[in-house]
This record gives sequence, structure tokens and C-alpha cells, in this order.
Amino acid sequence: MAAASNRPSFTPRARAFTLIELLVVVAVIAILVSVLLPALSRSRNAARAAVCTGNLRQMGLLTRAYATSNDGLTPALGVPWGRDPYWAIVLLQDSERVGDGPGDLYHEESFLVCPTTDALEPADLTRTYAINVTGYAGQPGDKANFDSEIAQIRFDRVRAASRTPLYTDSAIAPVADGAPPPTRTTSVIDFRDPDHVANRLGRVHASESFHAVMFDNSVRAHEDIQPNWTDPLP
Repeated sequence: MAAASNRPSFTPRARAFTLIELLVVVAVIAILVSVLLPALSRSRNAARAAVCTGNLRQMGLLTRAYATSNDGLTPALGVPWGRDPYWAIVLLQDSERVGDGPGDLYHEESFLVCPTTDALEPADLTRTYAINVTGYAGQPGDKANFDSEIAQIRFDRVRAASRTPLYTDSAIAPVADGAPPPTRTTSVIDFRDPDHVANRLGRVHASESFHAVMFDNSVRAHEDIQPNWTDPLP
């Protein structure tokens, strides 16, 4: 019988990474991150844009339903600010949000909030869309002044419904005689007013575009206003 060996057993030691190997791994990770981050950012922006499109479509449907029940008239474009029949209050109430005024109805998870706009502002926003008030801004020949009387569009008489905006993305901009709180963007836009077009449109989507829902409830991205948008609404 052979004698047992007295030589110590040898266990191979795990091989450590060299500095060059670590640098290669770090470089590969950096390359992957640089490739994936833009794709992730585009996907996130596309998802936000899709939510915004859905918001506007829901707003258009609720407005159409309101007009159907109110002799073809939309909710009020401006006064009485903060209560029924002001358009934002009406839409929130009709979406089964419980309450009568801004304190009860406006909220951060509302369909009145575009997530793209919300992501760009430091405050948690509660409204980021504006209604078209062209022809109801108190200019000579206008049918009404949304800022001093209840003004309502004849929804059922809008011509070129597929080419006429009802609501658009809007931006935070200075407003005379008191602005909305920092949690809300401007809520009205007159497309005849160059200041409104320059400062109130929410150009927050790809290629500095903004979304708009038309009176036929189609939603599209636009990079600029169209010629017929300056036509007074009925």
C-alpha cells in the first residue's frame, strides 16, 4: 500500500482583474449608457406626449358632451373664473372630480396636466392647457369679452372643425391684472394676438411643437399656427 503524501494540497487562488481590464469594462459600460440614455429619453418623451394627446382628446369629448346638453354652447371661456360654468371647472366636474371650486377640483394627477409641461416646471402643475378665445376677446366686432362676461362658443356652428383648435398646450406667461397661480399655465389664447402666440403656446414637445385638439376631436402636433386659426369663432 502506497504511503500517503505529506505534501500540502494546493488550491488555486482566484485571479484578480488587472487595471487595464477594469478600464475596459468601465469604457464598455460608458458606451452602453451613452447609447441607451438617448433612447430611454426619447421613449419617456414619447410616452408623455401620448398622455398629453389622450388628455386633449378627453377634454374635447367632454366639451362636445357639454355643448350637446347646453344648446350647442361650450362652457364659459373665462368669467366666472373659478366656478361653473368656467371651462376647466366644468371639465373637472364632468370627469367626476368632487368639488365646486379650484381648491377642491384642481389636482396634480388631473387630465388637465400635460406631463411634458409638468416635467419642465419646478412647481407641481394642476392645469397646462388653454382654450381658444379668438373672436371672444373684446376686440371691435367680437361677440363677447371672456374677461368681463360669460362667453361661450357655438360649438355646433364651427366651420372647418377638423382645422380649428379647441384646446392647446399652454405656457406660463405674464398676464395683465393678475396671473394664475404658479401651478397653472395661461388658460386662454387669442390667435390674433401676436403676444399670445409668442408667449402662451406650450411649445414643449418634439421640435418645439405644441399639441392641439380640434373641434372634431382630432389631435395633432403643430410647429406653428395655421392661417384659419385667426378667424373669429362663432
